Amino acid sequence: MVPEVEGDFLFNNILPPPPEGVEMGKVMEELKKGNAISDQGRTEFAMDPKKEGRHEDLVFTQLEPIFKAVVRAVKTVSPSFNQQFALLVKPKTAPKIRTSIQH
Repeated sequence: MVPEVEGDFLFNNILPPPPEGVEMGKVMEELKKGNAISDQGRTEFAMDPKKEGRHEDLVFTQLEPIFKAVVRAVKTVSPSFNQQFALLVKPKTAPKIRTSIQH
């Protein structure tokens, strides 16, 4: 079971810190303006995943547009923001890591 938690909990305990100078309150306002979130929660991923009834690959693919909405919102409030990573949900595909780190 994946519980839904408040945004503040995610920002303070789970997610990496936002880039310096990004005001998360303004990001949340942008997400509401773009209908990515509402006062009741996420709009794109509104149904509880355990009640979805579809295969988890299809259910969790819904996270991609949410991630993209957050990136758009951050870029709107902080135009100098440089995105460092992306979210791609392909659970049945082996990951391809692009890095300059040598093993």
